[in-house]
Amino acid sequence: MQNQMSPTFKTPFGKLRVAEDGLLEGVTEILASLSAVVHRVDGRPDEDLGVICRRIVSSAFLQVVTHAMVGTGADVTRIQAYNFHEWGNDTTAENASQSACIAKVGTQYGAENSSQLDAGTPGHSASTYYTAATLVATGNYTISEHCVHPTNASPSDAYGLDRSKFTGVSLGSGDSITFTYTLSLSGS
Repeated sequence: MQNQMSPTFKTPFGKLRVAEDGLLEGVTEILASLSAVVHRVDGRPDEDLGVICRRIVSSAFLQVVTHAMVGTGADVTRIQAYNFHEWGNDTTAENASQSACIAKVGTQYGAENSSQLDAGTPGHSASTYYTAATLVATGNYTISEHCVHPTNASPSDAYGLDRSKFTGVSLGSGDSITFTYTLSLSGS
């Protein structure tokens, strides 16, 4: 029989749940969201799609976080560099083991097999990190996946933060999407 997680409840001391051993344990959530605004080269008004995905942070990213906390090698600097965006057109469902787009397509700054991903603009507040980048299509695509990486290497590194899968957005050459990826930590 598979163990069921007990429900989380809010208390004056933060979010708690009952652990398998019967003790209360604090719960910290990692909340991820991807927003998008489509820009058309033909001058049509921008299409603000709002949040298009809230799913899974990759297992690879969680390992980078824990390794960085104990100062393990490249993970210390890697955790500070999650700012490089890629997109693709694969429709495979999201999975925590995915750390890159499955079918990357070209952008103005990084073609399918080029040596670079598109750099974003990072920012943060007390418990939220975000990065935004505008990716410009070099052909006709239906974009349905996005990922943030800690390097501009392509093919993508193995440390993608979150492969987000969403309903496809049709683009013509020169059209673009501004993606804003937000990662929040919440304990109360």
